[in-house]
Amino acid sequence: MAAVNPSVSSALATRLVSGLVKALEKIKKRSLKLRFLICLLMAGVMLSPPLNAWEYNLAPQIHYLDYLEVDEQGNTLNTETGWLKGADSSVSGLLGHWTIQSHLQFLQGTVDYQGQTQSGQPHHTRTKQIYFQYGISAGYTFRVANLELTPTIALDKHYWRRDIQAKGLVSQLTEDYQWWLVKPSLKASITSAGLKGTSIQLGITNTHQASMRVHATKCTSAVTVYPKADDGWFSRFEIPASQHTSYKAVAFIEYQQWNMKRSDSKLANSCIGPLSWSEPTNKTQLWSAGIKFLF
Repeated sequence: MAAVNPSVSSALATRLVSGLVKALEKIKKRSLKLRFLICLLMAGVMLSPPLNAWEYNLAPQIHYLDYLEVDEQGNTLNTETGWLKGADSSVSGLLGHWTIQSHLQFLQGTVDYQGQTQSGQPHHTRTKQIYFQYGISAGYTFRVANLELTPTIALDKHYWRRDIQAKGLVSQLTEDYQWWLVKPSLKASITSAGLKGTSIQLGITNTHQASMRVHATKCTSAVTVYPKADDGWFSRFEIPASQHTSYKAVAFIEYQQWNMKRSDSKLANSCIGPLSWSEPTNKTQLWSAGIKFLF
């Protein structure tokens, strides 16, 4: 952690507020919960004293993806499983007992697809995956005995491209998803010697304003459907790995789950006439491990 000139932190805070305002403008008026959350974050930034310390993090990561879609009876429609690589970068600052953090994360890889075609025929292929997300969080830290407890609220914007590869007579299908993820959580960190810095975090996830756009193919037009909100959960465990004068390293493992409920159906044009599209109920599970470097 390093001291920061108040004028510099004030400028950064102004940029942060500007970014939050833009995010607020993009959120539809019907989503009152998201608008209220962003207003709270904006108020916290504007009414608090200037950030007086900064910490920069870079975390190379490896992930195992387990994605599942089911029909209305709970029967499996398709699964996608495999390894992804990625990295997360973040910057955080202190506002008294508050910690404000923003982050960017990028993941990619190719995983196994097992499912079926629109006509119900079994289909096994590969799917190219690209995940991108950014977000902001605010947490308040207080001490109880040998623990530091930090209730936190986070708001993340997710983008995901599923590029289901062509195989045999089945053509390629590309789908783009985006959604907001609200993540309240509680983090407990040990402060006693020997285990200092070890922590566990537990929280829930809730999807908002999800959409899925199917790209046009030779036979079908593009169409966008809107999966409905659902809840999930996540947990994260961290333990210090090494300490140096210029940086420290922290090892972590994490489990995340987010879910979406079935969208309403929507008609799109095709070479055989109108075709009904919908996004089934789905569940994403992501197991992650990596090393976080703090500067």
